[in-house]
Amino acid sequence: MIRKWLYLTVWLLAMAPAHSFAQFTYLATNGAVTVTGYSGTNPAVKIPATITVGGVELPVVAVGDYAFQGLAVASVEFPNSLTNIGYAAFLGCQLDAVIIPGNVIEIGDSAFANCPKLTTTSILDGVRVVGWDAFAYCPSLTNVSISVTVTNIQTFAFLGTTLSSLSVDPLNPAFSADGTALFNRDQTVLLAYVGLGGAYAVPDTVKAIADNAFNDAPVTDLFIPDSVTNIGLGAFEFAKLQNVSLEGHLVDIGNFAFEGCDQLTNVFLGGLTRLGDRMFGFCRALTHLELPATISSVGTDPFSFCGSLTNIEVDPQNSNFASVDGVMFNHDRSLLVAYPGGRTGPYAVPTGVTAIGPYAFAGGDQTPGAGLSAVTLPDSLSNRFRGTVAQID
Repeated sequence: MIRKWLYLTVWLLAMAPAHSFAQFTYLATNGAVTVTGYSGTNPAVKIPATITVGGVELPVVAVGDYAFQGLAVASVEFPNSLTNIGYAAFLGCQLDAVIIPGNVIEIGDSAFANCPKLTTTSILDGVRVVGWDAFAYCPSLTNVSISVTVTNIQTFAFLGTTLSSLSVDPLNPAFSADGTALFNRDQTVLLAYVGLGGAYAVPDTVKAIADNAFNDAPVTDLFIPDSVTNIGLGAFEFAKLQNVSLEGHLVDIGNFAFEGCDQLTNVFLGGLTRLGDRMFGFCRALTHLELPATISSVGTDPFSFCGSLTNIEVDPQNSNFASVDGVMFNHDRSLLVAYPGGRTGPYAVPTGVTAIGPYAFAGGDQTPGAGLSAVTLPDSLSNRFRGTVAQID
């Protein structure tokens, strides 16, 4: 519904008559002006506080969607009348620093995304909302300061950045920071990691890691303390992780948690209770995985496209699952749950297996001629899964 509203808004703006003032195009509605474009060549832009329309001086209250997208704008000065910066308003510009004045209530989705030279952003008192992807993939961005009034920071606001300094006003009622990660006020929820690469230890005040918190993060070594009991959907997707240690007894870990972590080689799962859907999908460097005794349920295809995985070992004390020669089964070995995708050659399913789980053989990298070549199925397999030899192309 949000996207439909956005497309409708863009269409309506396109259909409305645009006017020009100096080097700006604009729309005037309800006694106020939205700047919709810029045709100037000066890279230092000063947006006017007012524009005279029909002999009446009207305040400039918004920068419209896409208004400066892709332009060679190096600096911008906003007027005190401005309250809104629209969707992708400065996407891909050449800005090197941005100060968002306190009169701006909302920074729109993708407003300053993909600005390659942007190094510093200051969000002053008065701003309340920082939109989805607002500063995403600004590779030079190193310093961000967030004021006391910001109470809504959308997902991926700083995705793909490597900040050396993230600060939040200590009186902010919603957020806090430790310099490299954004938290809720009392630091019980880690919302987003935005720091540099290397090692990071999650503070022991944290009880939950939010959805997508480490998405595409450059951190390589991660320690998660036993205070953490919940990890959100896609929390570590596409991160540069190599080593992960999950301590304690996690109550829940979201689907796709480590999907796309193609440098991940070592994982300690502590007291994890559930493997989520595609939890380790596309972890192509993972060769060996040890599942603790606490694992009680497995989602769909947790090891998809793990083309180097050759052994899945289950703790002998586990009462729900077992492993035989590095292949994962349910506890009584009647159900084949997962076959390591990095193995080559043929495989004979053991006698006594009566069922094969969904995607049980979907872990390979699908390179033609590589990996599993053939599967021999036993007589014990129920008619639903019966066959003699299945050739794997």
